[in-house]
Amino acid sequence: MDNYNKLEIDRIDGWLDLDSYFIKRLGRPFRDEEDLFANGLIDVENAGRSDKFWVLDEEGNRIALFKEPINRDSDEVYAELIQEEICNILDISTAHYDLAKFKGAKGVISYSFLTDYDTYYSGFDLIANFYESRLEHDPELCELYGIDYESDTIDDVTRKLNNLEDIWCILEEVYKGHPNKQEIVSSVMDGLIGKLIKDVVAVDIDGHADNWGMMNAGFAPLFDGSRILNLHKNVLIEPFITTETIEDKELLFTVDNSDVKKPLEVLERFLNISSSEYRDLVREKVDTLKAHLEDISVSIEIRTEHQMPDYLKRYFVTTMSEHLDNISAIVDGKNKKNK
Repeated sequence: MDNYNKLEIDRIDGWLDLDSYFIKRLGRPFRDEEDLFANGLIDVENAGRSDKFWVLDEEGNRIALFKEPINRDSDEVYAELIQEEICNILDISTAHYDLAKFKGAKGVISYSFLTDYDTYYSGFDLIANFYESRLEHDPELCELYGIDYESDTIDDVTRKLNNLEDIWCILEEVYKGHPNKQEIVSSVMDGLIGKLIKDVVAVDIDGHADNWGMMNAGFAPLFDGSRILNLHKNVLIEPFITTETIEDKELLFTVDNSDVKKPLEVLERFLNISSSEYRDLVREKVDTLKAHLEDISVSIEIRTEHQMPDYLKRYFVTTMSEHLDNISAIVDGKNKKNK
């Protein structure tokens, strides 16, 4: 049984009602998060931008993560549901998301994809451990990887090496001599290529190394899509233009250790170094997504039993249609140049 089916939370007006769920488990009303924490029902999560906590089962296992958006005037609660639908259409493994409320605050709940038998290793851990074991005391190797031996912090290192080319090199070194090296490296690299395509398609500007990982020596399902298409802001006030340069504080997952500031530039760089099969793959996925754009909001409304705001549906379809047309132009332009 997966974690999604373990929780029996009532849905009220489209939102899973965590208040009534915790009251049932406690057998009484609760005061606040500290009350729930003291009674072993939640575990507070301090990572990231948003207020969040894990819902625990009777054995203390983390089952589901509730996250409240920083900007309550935004449509961030729908961002991760939209990303899940995009991943499903693109045939990319992803965590499951749903709308939820806690003490009147609207948020999103995601279900852990790990069981008691799974091992998880974040991209940050992979890069940081490689640096500490292989590079930290070797200035020449640091220079080879573009790392400033004197001044770069571990956060600087993980940011610089969090790209397709460097991760490939790291995996080759880490799993050298491993009997399943080829399978492991192929699984992770295929997953990262899928992530790069998804990030470009959904304009995900939160591409740091803690937002992907390995599970059981393979690539883990994707998670955390709260910053796709500018949905962490109020799109009525700040509509996102996908061809614009992103802000310095934001981060794209890229092909190599370069200062790329536009999602479409990431795609172009990827296509320039890839064989034609990857251009065909991008074209196929983009065409499939174009054909199902209208289905995304329908699917979300059916499973949440709640209607998405009309302006959000219009914004999503209009913005994505234009963006996917730009992607198609890049793919076709690349092919034309090769003919």
